Amino acid sequence: MAIAIALALAAITLAVAHSGADAASPWRHAYHVPVVVAALRYGRGGVLTALAAVLLYAPFVLPALEREGPTPAVLEGLLTFALLLGVGVLSAALAGGVRRQRARYETLATVQRALDGDTPLDLAVARLRACLHARLDATVGLALENARLTARQRRFADELAEKVTAATRHVVEMDRMKSEFVAIASHELRTPLTALQGFSELLAMRQFAPAELARIAAIMRAETERLGRIVNDFLDLARLERGLAPSLRLARVDAGALIADAVEVLQRARTTHHFEVDCADGLPPLEADPDALDRVVKNLVSNAVKYSPAGSRVRVTARAQEAPPAVEITVEDEGPGIAEADRTRIFEPYYRTMAGAKAAGGAGLGLAVVKSLIDAHGGTIRADNVAPHGTRMTLILPAVP
Repeated sequence: MAIAIALALAAITLAVAHSGADAASPWRHAYHVPVVVAALRYGRGGVLTALAAVLLYAPFVLPALEREGPTPAVLEGLLTFALLLGVGVLSAALAGGVRRQRARYETLATVQRALDGDTPLDLAVARLRACLHARLDATVGLALENARLTARQRRFADELAEKVTAATRHVVEMDRMKSEFVAIASHELRTPLTALQGFSELLAMRQFAPAELARIAAIMRAETERLGRIVNDFLDLARLERGLAPSLRLARVDAGALIADAVEVLQRARTTHHFEVDCADGLPPLEADPDALDRVVKNLVSNAVKYSPAGSRVRVTARAQEAPPAVEITVEDEGPGIAEADRTRIFEPYYRTMAGAKAAGGAGLGLAVVKSLIDAHGGTIRADNVAPHGTRMTLILPAVP
């Protein structure tokens, strides 16, 4: 294009010379064409082309000005100089403005395409940075990258602050629950110890009939078992907090017989409730720790008795599942049920629902230990409310194929 403009200027100069080298030659107006073309193509190149045209046309105007003075033809030539320079400057300015407007619109269209649709923020910012870097300069792209990194850092800082706050709240809550646990555990231990101490003193000081001795022995046995369960819960909790699984001694276990024996022991000590046991025939054997499973059943049945009104029913069932082989054990009571907000937390150590704390005492360890024992056996446990009121604990243990 530059060569074509130069050739056009040369051709126009030759045409002016062949027309008589007149300062007012009509061919002088043709200089405007390459000037305008150069301005449209190169912007400021139009000014340079206008200067070149003036220099090429000057040998025809200036000598005439020296010879003839300011004649009308000479004045027209001088006016042509001014027009060529004015057209060059004006065309360059207009062409530059048009070019900037076009670049602006193209940039806006590219930005709109980059941000179009449901694009993730990080991807949209990356596209925008690449677009502006290509169309503007590296400084803008660097500024956008710094802004993106600053926004990400601020977001990470906010997330970290939220996590620290949540962790702090959790630690404070755990400390509070542990403090409550110490007080409750002391009370829980004192109750069976007081009973054992009192009855042992009576046995040492008085004579009792055989029937009365049997009754006192049954009470002492129940309190001793209760004390043993509390101590075992403490030991299991200590292992659980260290990240250790409960220690198990696996053997073949008849789930139906174990459930019947556990409920019979509790039924003799808890005469305020009606117990129903419904174990299906032909239950597959379990590969389980009999002592651990006995503690699980007694803990769930004891909770059902503790949190349901006197005279209500406690129902224990066992059913077989075929695929995969498993035994489903449920313990259902007629108590007030568990609030939705508490249902996901009742298996946490030390956690006690507000309604449960008001209804009965407890250290908040039983269900946490139960879940750890069930998990160690590869089983699952969940809590559900039943209509019109009550709670159903469902545990599923894998059976021997």
